[in-house]
This record gives sequence, structure tokens and C-alpha cells, in this order.
Amino acid sequence: MKIRQDFVTNSSSTSFVISMKEDFTEDNFFKALRIEKNCRLSGLIKEMFKLIDQSKHDLEKALGSDFSSNNISNNVGSYPSQDEVIEVVKKLLAEKRKVYKGRFSDQSSLVEEFLCAYSLLINEDDIYFNAEAGYY
Repeated sequence: MKIRQDFVTNSSSTSFVISMKEDFTEDNFFKALRIEKNCRLSGLIKEMFKLIDQSKHDLEKALGSDFSSNNISNNVGSYPSQDEVIEVVKKLLAEKRKVYKGRFSDQSSLVEEFLCAYSLLINEDDIYFNAEAGYY
């Protein structure tokens, strides 16, 4: 599993894009992350799932019929690796995968604050989750 983590200071919000091969459920989220539901981190992962689930929006609906790079860029927020994010999103949409966009704010819970302070990128067959901190 490839995970990129970087520390960012003075972040107030973080955009995210997520897509899973299976339906977006808590069980499938744990499975895609390859984390057992009874491990020490399960509370953190459950809270992360809940935050994503509450703030996610269907990207395909937001894009309408315009899957151009410019429209994707305007809808997903800003990322340090913007071009890469656009290409991955295009690929996921072409594969008929459900893609969601959303935003975290460090004004809420400790877990959400963590997600704003650290960049997190998971790019695997079962899950694509990009929450590169400090940009929106």
C-alpha cells in the first residue's frame, strides 16, 4: 500500500477525493484499507469513515456530462499534484467507479483536525483516497 504523509502547518481545510471498488460502506472501507475492525485503530478508522461519509458528494453528479480536465479541476478542489488527481479521477470514472469529493475542516473533531494537518494518499486497486492537506 502506498501512503504519502506530510506535515502541513496552518491548514484550515483539506479537500478529498475517494473512490472504492466496492460500495462505500464501513465494512468495505475497513476491507479496502486492510484493517481489522477489532484492532486498536478501529475507533479512529470508524470516525474517519463517518467524517468522509457525512461530507462526501457524488463527483459524477457535480460534473454532469462534462468530464473535461478543467471541469474536474474546478470540482475537486486544489491539490499539490493536481494533474495527477485529474488523471486518476478520469480513469476511475471511465471504469464506472463511484467517485466522491468532499472537504475536511480543522474546526471540528480531533480526527478531522488530524486529516487537515497531514496529507494522506492511498492509491490501491480497492481504494483511491487523496486528502492532501492544506489546499482547497
